[in-house]
Amino acid sequence: MKKVDLLNDLAGRSFVYALSGNPIHNASYASGPLGEKLYNQAFIEIVGNTGQVRNINFMVVNESTVNEIAFYMNEDPTPMVRDAATIAYEAAVKEAQLKVQLGNEKPTKTEPTPVKLPK
Repeated sequence: MKKVDLLNDLAGRSFVYALSGNPIHNASYASGPLGEKLYNQAFIEIVGNTGQVRNINFMVVNESTVNEIAFYMNEDPTPMVRDAATIAYEAAVKEAQLKVQLGNEKPTKTEPTPVKLPK
C-alpha cells in the first residue's frame, strides 16, 4: 500500500468523518537505511452526537519511489467513540456482575436488559 492508499483507507473507514489536515512528518524520528519516515495524521471520529479528534501514526518506506510502502504503526485504526446506548448497556452488565461478586444477587443465565435512552 502506498501513502495515498493508506490515507484513502483511513478516510474510508466507517467511523472516520474526515481527515483533519495533511499528514505531518515527524522529523524527530531518525530514519533508517531505507529512508523511512514517520507521519502523524489527525482525523475526526463521530458516532451519534459524540465526536473527537484523534491521531494515528504511520510509516512510509521508500517514499516517492516505485517501491513505496506505507503501513499503520502499532495499531490498525478502530473506532473509539461509542454511542450512549452501548455505554449504558456495558454499565448495566458491570453493575450486575458487581452485585453477584458482592453476594447481593444470585447469578442469572441471561444478560441484563439494556437501558433504553430517550432520543
